[in-house]
Amino acid sequence: MAVAAADKTIVLQVRVDRELREQSDRLFKNMGLDTQTAVRFFLKQAVLHNGLPFKAISEPADPFYSEQNRARVNRAIKQLNEGGGTGHELIEAL
Repeated sequence: MAVAAADKTIVLQVRVDRELREQSDRLFKNMGLDTQTAVRFFLKQAVLHNGLPFKAISEPADPFYSEQNRARVNRAIKQLNEGGGTGHELIEAL
């Protein structure tokens, strides 16, 4: 017995704020997609990747946490721990 296509699908409801929905609708429309198709695409890609199909980053990316800055901070900490560095007096803000 064949199973009807309607029996193979379910309704997925997701709550998002209005601005995000409007922005994503415009984005996907410019790509020739509707939001529902984009969500299905995302879900299929997540299953294929066995996880998120992209690198998750905070928005906006804070340059303080960049790999380059973290490496610089770690070098400075190592230098201080090895007795290097120069002491400075702090001046209170007026």
